[in-house]
Amino acid sequence: MDKLTVAAVLDRIVFAEPDTFDPADGRLLAALIPERRRHLFGASIAAKMPGGTTSGSAAGVGSVDLKNDDREFTAEVGADDFVRVGQYKLLRDRDGIEIWQVMSDTLDDEPKGALLRLDSAGEPIALLMFAPRRLRLPFLIGNLILQRAGWRDWKRPVRAGAAGGVGAGRTPG
Repeated sequence: MDKLTVAAVLDRIVFAEPDTFDPADGRLLAALIPERRRHLFGASIAAKMPGGTTSGSAAGVGSVDLKNDDREFTAEVGADDFVRVGQYKLLRDRDGIEIWQVMSDTLDDEPKGALLRLDSAGEPIALLMFAPRRLRLPFLIGNLILQRAGWRDWKRPVRAGAAGGVGAGRTPG
């Protein structure tokens, strides 16, 4: 797999136009990313616990109390095997190609993920944006957040002859 080509194609799909993308880019991406099996079940847990305090004395100041940083941890069960390409993590399965920014996670306040939906022939149907459905429940020392993955429409492939699509107004160099 040519990772530079994949990164360039992803940048065009995600950033070139606000509502559309070139279906040739979707086909090329589908041809370059190998299909992998997904786990049937997966779960992610993220927790934050308050940090403790450290007490002591400092010369010329006296008693000092320092608050330690909060302790955070995450754990995943059944995590899928993503391919890392530049700023993206990719996973192709029979439904399409999941695209995630490396520093983003499904549990972030604003997760940065997309799904390039493909039909059975590998033809791009749509690019969907990750839009989780969350339920926050008060729990012992914090909140328990139940999240279900969801996707919403974002971009459609430009069909041949469509005016104003990808590359419209550009002249060859």
